[in-house]
Amino acid sequence: MSYRRSKHTAEDKKRYAEFCAANFELIREIGLPGLVYEDHSHFIYVLMHGGLWPHAAIHFDVRDFDPSRYALWKALGENYLATGFPDPR
Repeated sequence: MSYRRSKHTAEDKKRYAEFCAANFELIREIGLPGLVYEDHSHFIYVLMHGGLWPHAAIHFDVRDFDPSRYALWKALGENYLATGFPDPR
C-alpha cells in the first residue's frame, strides 16, 4: 500500500506555493532565507514564534528587524491570512 496525501493537504500545499509566488517580491525585499519560506511548516513556526527554532542551521528572528523591514514582514503575514490560511497562534 502506498501513502496518498489527502486532497486537503495537496490543496494547502498548492495554495501555499501560490502564496509564495504571489508574494515573492515582498519575500525578497524582506530578505527571508529559503529555510523560512520554502517549507510551509517552517513559515508557520516563524509566524508563531518570531524566529526559527533553537539550533536551526541559521539564526533568524524578526525581533532583529528594523522598523521598515518589520512593516514588510507584517504585510506578508497579513497577506498570508488574507489568502485564507488560519491564524497559527
